[in-house]
Amino acid sequence: MRPGRFRRAIRLRRVGAVLGALLALTVAWQHWAARRPAEVEARMAARGAALYGDYCQACHGGTLEGGVPFGGVISPPLLKWGFRIFFWALPAGMEGFLRDQVAKGEGKMPPYESLLSPEEVEALALYIRLANTRGLAAP
Repeated sequence: MRPGRFRRAIRLRRVGAVLGALLALTVAWQHWAARRPAEVEARMAARGAALYGDYCQACHGGTLEGGVPFGGVISPPLLKWGFRIFFWALPAGMEGFLRDQVAKGEGKMPPYESLLSPEEVEALALYIRLANTRGLAAP
């Protein structure tokens, strides 16, 4: 191997190690930021399941499967592999994303910030995260 290629290979390995470490730190921080005491999480998940049944089930289905025709559109699933991957890697970020989606709405989904309190929106986002990561039962 020529000396130039050897140096380049060493640099690439270092860059890869740094990127891997940054990814591991990001995932660890996301899990730390999303943690809650078990009792609080259980109470919020139960409240989120009830809210899902009241506000979301008509469009997104009883088991979060989506595909329900409503108002001329087919609702997207909330239980899917992409969500599972992102909820595992970035739980706090994905909960924030869902809180924004529920509160502000997007496309055909109406905003719920006038109907639900911020705590209820947070409980709903937690329920959807736990349904994707722990397989919680539908409401």
